[in-house]
Amino acid sequence: MDAATRGMIAEYGPMWTAKQVWEYERGRGLLFDVSCEEPGGRPWNPRRTAAGAALRDAAVDMYGMMEDGGELWVARGGRAPVPRETVPYVMAVLADVVSGEEAPLRFRLEGGFVVASIDAGADLVDCREFFEEFYHMAAGAAYEHSGIPDDETEAGIHVSRMQEEFDARMAARLGGAYMPGNSDPGEAA
Repeated sequence: MDAATRGMIAEYGPMWTAKQVWEYERGRGLLFDVSCEEPGGRPWNPRRTAAGAALRDAAVDMYGMMEDGGELWVARGGRAPVPRETVPYVMAVLADVVSGEEAPLRFRLEGGFVVASIDAGADLVDCREFFEEFYHMAAGAAYEHSGIPDDETEAGIHVSRMQEEFDARMAARLGGAYMPGNSDPGEAA
């Protein structure tokens, strides 16, 4: 993980849980201006900018550009700087958007904007370090307290069992509307 990302995680951590993100969104009407540009390029190119958008939707729409090396610039509506109390929200939402692709991000602040890019040079250790910081987005608990064994085989069995238990609880609540595991709606039969 690069120094700027590590510094932002240390400054704004611990990273938020999905519940904290949801609670922060409630009643706030959070709208952002989001632009995806080539590194070193000028943000807010009209062809690559979503103005007054929900952050998650804009990030999902621009993910392909990020995969091609683009940097995602995030501002509050009207291209205002992101307030300090909103920075952890932005980081958590963006990490959640890329978590399914297991693509670690690089974060930095520039001119009051949060800038995120996919860390294409990340190795396995970088990926692990990044996602350990955001583990609790899905689990709702800190990684250190997850009870996941250090042994890779045992950890896989443990995580599979946790997923099966979670799937059973959700299926009991939601019935046929629940898709087990990490199913993609397009893959559901």
